[in-house]
Amino acid sequence: MSFDTLVARPAFGVSQAVRERLMLPELRQLTRHHQAMCPPYARILERVWPSSGSFQSVEELPFLPVGLFKQADLRSSDESGLVLRSSGTTGQVRSSIFVDPENAQRQSRALVATMKAVLGEMRMPLLLIDTRTVISDPGQMTARGAGVLGMMKFGARPTFALDAALDPDLALIRQFVEANAGRPIMLFGFTFLVWTKLYESFRDGALDLSNAIRSTPAGGSSSKIAKCPMACFARHYGAVSASTASIISTVWSNRSARSFWRRRTATSTHPISPM
Repeated sequence: MSFDTLVARPAFGVSQAVRERLMLPELRQLTRHHQAMCPPYARILERVWPSSGSFQSVEELPFLPVGLFKQADLRSSDESGLVLRSSGTTGQVRSSIFVDPENAQRQSRALVATMKAVLGEMRMPLLLIDTRTVISDPGQMTARGAGVLGMMKFGARPTFALDAALDPDLALIRQFVEANAGRPIMLFGFTFLVWTKLYESFRDGALDLSNAIRSTPAGGSSSKIAKCPMACFARHYGAVSASTASIISTVWSNRSARSFWRRRTATSTHPISPM
């Protein structure tokens, strides 16, 4: 099954067993591609998975420890493209992930197809708990910057809440919230920034985010993240709070939740455009 066929299918409503049956042949082919195009990866398979190619389930497919991307440059394409680097919040060594043009385009299309099923066709005003400088240099793009760029296509009039020094612009944040009072808004930011910059600045409850939907990327680890359970944020501000992955895996599985999200986005006037 081609990528175009897969991405055109409904993002939700398909059982896990069916998903795995559809994906397993593609993942086998992808494994063979990387094995042929990336000699270090091929050597790993030869040592750890000598019978590569005969995997009968998703659980049997090869996997790599994420720390390996801090120690080696693993790439399967000679094409020029982006090199995404981790934020390094858990140590000094940063991971490097190579993304060629086809990979980047596919990720963008898949993100749009997935999030449109949750957010609907309309864009909500977007408050980014980050600084514009995180996306200012494509040649030094971090995974954090890529996450911000990816979510910007779902928001109307994106507003950056932090300055270049990562200090919150309190007046700008208040102005954004007041200008969008009574209508759904979306917040996006990595958890440690939401906690240390937004929550700590307005922990007295002076900011009404009861009409907000907060999305944050899943994955990664940090001592700062551990201090900020999303349920705490939601209780304090009244915001709907979920990771992007949680939105996909839990919200859409519940009929009343689907209706809630559609009501929240019904008043938006900015359609989401496919990439």
